[in-house]
Amino acid sequence: MLSSGCESRARSEPIRQEDSASSNALAADDVLEIARNAVAANDTWLDRTEFETPTKQADGSWSVMVWRLPKTPGGHRLIIVDAKGEVTDYVRGR
Repeated sequence: MLSSGCESRARSEPIRQEDSASSNALAADDVLEIARNAVAANDTWLDRTEFETPTKQADGSWSVMVWRLPKTPGGHRLIIVDAKGEVTDYVRGR
């Protein structure tokens, strides 16, 4: 019997392709941390914020609405994070 690579899984255990992909996928907690860092880098009111639950988009990106408290018109940010964890858009409220 020939064996290739260093695979250590038992023969009866199937190798799932999604194992490596899912380990790199962002979770909502990861996205919140990225959004916190973005607010800290772009604004001065991180200590007065409310973060809404991140929303995952069909393309794998995420959006997070962030409010400066107390909530006022224009006192929000919409942060878009791509599937790799990079902030691609930081939209200031008007």
